[in-house]
Amino acid sequence: MYQFTIDVSYYADTGVFVGTSDNIPGLTLETGTIAELLEVAMDIVPELLSSNLDIPKGSRVEVDVVLPPTQSPELDRLHPTYHLAESGAIREGVA
Repeated sequence: MYQFTIDVSYYADTGVFVGTSDNIPGLTLETGTIAELLEVAMDIVPELLSSNLDIPKGSRVEVDVVLPPTQSPELDRLHPTYHLAESGAIREGVA
């Protein structure tokens, strides 16, 4: 099984969430909400893993999304780490 992490930062002055990864080459996400960031990540991460790391389609992959400390009301209801592998959409592309 392959494991990856996306680290999310929140910039209160602009209201933007930025997701980057030290181990998913080419990944930089910038969105207005956590929900958008997760949605975009589920769309793009499988393709990046296949294209940039030659991970075969059908491989078991877990992607943890590490959220920043609570800095916005949107984050108050979320756990500090969200597992993209729990979503059906990520499984369609890579899992």
